[in-house]
Amino acid sequence: MLLAPEMMPTRTALVVHCETKIATRAAALPRLPLDEWKKLTITELGVIVAQFAVEARNDLHVHSRLEIVDQWKKMLCRSKNEAA
Repeated sequence: MLLAPEMMPTRTALVVHCETKIATRAAALPRLPLDEWKKLTITELGVIVAQFAVEARNDLHVHSRLEIVDQWKKMLCRSKNEAA
Protein backbone atom coordinates (compact mmCIF):
# COMPACT_ATOMS: atom_id res chain seq x y z
CA MET A 1 0.00 0.00 0.00
CA LEU A 2 1.38 3.37 -0.97
CA LEU A 3 0.80 5.99 1.69
CA ALA A 4 1.86 9.50 2.41
CA PRO A 5 4.40 9.61 5.25
CA GLU A 6 1.88 11.49 7.39
CA MET A 7 -0.44 8.47 7.27
CA MET A 8 2.07 5.90 8.47
CA PRO A 9 1.38 6.30 12.22
CA THR A 10 -2.34 5.73 11.68
CA ARG A 11 -1.71 2.74 9.40
CA THR A 12 0.61 1.30 12.01
CA ALA A 13 -2.00 1.84 14.73
CA LEU A 14 -4.60 0.08 12.56
CA VAL A 15 -2.36 -2.92 11.89
CA VAL A 16 -1.26 -3.21 15.52
CA HIS A 17 -4.83 -2.99 16.78
CA CYS A 18 -6.05 -5.65 14.35
CA GLU A 19 -3.08 -7.99 14.86
CA THR A 20 -2.41 -7.67 18.56
CA LYS A 21 -5.69 -6.71 20.13
CA ILE A 22 -8.33 -8.28 17.92
CA ALA A 23 -6.60 -11.33 16.40
CA THR A 24 -4.87 -12.53 19.55
CA ARG A 25 -7.96 -12.08 21.69
CA ALA A 26 -10.25 -13.71 19.13
CA ALA A 27 -8.64 -17.08 19.82
CA ALA A 28 -8.12 -16.53 23.54
CA LEU A 29 -9.68 -18.73 26.15
CA PRO A 30 -11.73 -17.91 28.09
CA ARG A 31 -13.67 -15.83 25.58
CA LEU A 32 -13.90 -12.10 26.07
CA PRO A 33 -17.19 -10.77 27.40
CA LEU A 34 -19.41 -9.33 24.66
CA ASP A 35 -19.08 -5.74 25.93
CA GLU A 36 -15.28 -5.96 25.83
CA TRP A 37 -15.37 -7.53 22.35
CA LYS A 38 -17.60 -4.68 21.13
CA LYS A 39 -15.17 -2.17 22.61
CA LEU A 40 -12.27 -3.72 20.68
CA THR A 41 -14.04 -4.23 17.37
CA ILE A 42 -16.40 -1.26 17.24
CA THR A 43 -15.34 1.56 19.53
CA GLU A 44 -11.54 1.39 19.42
CA LEU A 45 -11.28 0.15 15.84
CA GLY A 46 -13.83 2.72 14.69
CA VAL A 47 -11.72 5.60 15.94
CA ILE A 48 -8.64 4.35 14.10
CA VAL A 49 -10.53 3.61 10.86
CA ALA A 50 -12.24 7.01 10.93
CA GLN A 51 -8.89 8.77 11.40
CA PHE A 52 -7.36 6.74 8.58
CA ALA A 53 -10.29 7.62 6.29
CA VAL A 54 -9.93 11.32 7.04
CA GLU A 55 -6.20 11.21 6.36
CA ALA A 56 -6.72 9.27 3.11
CA ARG A 57 -9.36 11.73 1.92
CA ASN A 58 -7.10 14.66 2.76
CA ASP A 59 -4.17 13.03 0.97
CA LEU A 60 -6.31 12.49 -2.13
CA HIS A 61 -7.82 15.96 -1.83
CA VAL A 62 -11.34 14.55 -1.65
CA HIS A 63 -13.33 17.09 0.29
CA SER A 64 -16.94 16.08 -0.26
CA ARG A 65 -19.18 15.07 2.66
CA LEU A 66 -17.52 12.65 5.03
CA GLU A 67 -20.47 10.29 5.30
CA ILE A 68 -18.34 7.38 6.48
CA VAL A 69 -16.89 9.39 9.36
CA ASP A 70 -20.38 10.58 10.27
CA GLN A 71 -21.59 6.97 10.33
CA TRP A 72 -18.69 5.87 12.57
CA LYS A 73 -19.40 8.76 14.95
CA LYS A 74 -23.05 7.70 15.19
CA MET A 75 -22.02 4.10 15.85
CA LEU A 76 -19.55 5.20 18.52
CA CYS A 77 -22.16 7.33 20.25
CA ARG A 78 -24.67 4.49 20.08
CA SER A 79 -22.19 1.97 21.56
CA LYS A 80 -21.25 4.40 24.36
CA ASN A 81 -24.92 4.90 25.21
CA GLU A 82 -25.50 1.14 25.25
CA ALA A 83 -22.51 0.63 27.55
CA ALA A 84 -23.80 3.20 30.06
